[in-house]
Amino acid sequence: MRRKLEGVTLNETKKQAKQKLTKVKIEILATVLKHRLLTADQIQKRCLPLKDGQSPKGRQEYTRKLLRDLFNNKLLLRRKLIQPDLGNNPYVYAPTWSAAQAVADAYGTTTELVGYDPHDKVITWTNENLFHLLRENDCHYIFEQSAALSGIELREWHSDRTLARDKASRRVKYTGPHGGSYEKTLIPDGLYVFGHSVEVDGRTGTVLTRLFLEVDMGTQTITQRNKTLKHPQRTWEHKVRSYMAYFQPSGLCEQHYQTTNARVLVLTTSELRLKRMMEATERVGGTDRFWFATFEQFTPESALTQPIYWVAGSREKEYALIELFA
Repeated sequence: MRRKLEGVTLNETKKQAKQKLTKVKIEILATVLKHRLLTADQIQKRCLPLKDGQSPKGRQEYTRKLLRDLFNNKLLLRRKLIQPDLGNNPYVYAPTWSAAQAVADAYGTTTELVGYDPHDKVITWTNENLFHLLRENDCHYIFEQSAALSGIELREWHSDRTLARDKASRRVKYTGPHGGSYEKTLIPDGLYVFGHSVEVDGRTGTVLTRLFLEVDMGTQTITQRNKTLKHPQRTWEHKVRSYMAYFQPSGLCEQHYQTTNARVLVLTTSELRLKRMMEATERVGGTDRFWFATFEQFTPESALTQPIYWVAGSREKEYALIELFA
């Protein structure tokens, strides 16, 4: 009789635990699964945005309480993100299998389809790699917000993790800046496709803008200054050459997407570094397919429709990704 009662108590406890997963907690878990890794501030922006009359501090405390609950219930992993220059080391959060199962149950689908990868060890990455992924996620949020503000549709988004699932098909052969043949697995930091309506001669159609995103945190070597560099394929010059080969007619881009109508968007840390990257791009033959801006300029208000971009071959910051005509 005692075992039976204990069994009943255990089942009731499990049911109560499931009931505690409110709609907002499920949304938090689904969002972390989608992006792999987020800070509390990033989670708040996406799942608990500040509304008129609400206290920013109160909203932050509420978000952190929810995250503590999810961590204590083994639905989220967390670790400190070390920021020596800032003196503030926030937690970053990644999903567990239990989180994926809870979201899959709530949505009536599978753990794989909600973004769970049992081999993903993102929580163990170096701080440098974590900062890069968090920046990618910031860019995605800004693109989402910019599309909503501009009345533009974000039709597709593929993360670098999604693009890397078929590495064999992304091997591109190219000639390096100092000659010689190379082969590189070309995986952008994201692929975005936007759509907006246009009217020409009384007929309405949709224009698609396809972007390959490159997030530069200021650590990549830009120029291969000598032929004996140990890993020349990791330099920016080599990446530009590999993109140029990728976009060749009947090349890999056309095989993947049935078009070569696409741009490479580079976001970087400062205007000085931007100019150096753009000069290196032009030096190896990169054309107006390569667009550049700084993270500071890249905001929800400006990302899609404001002239914040430099383009390889130009000398003025005067281009918008998408021009909307009244």
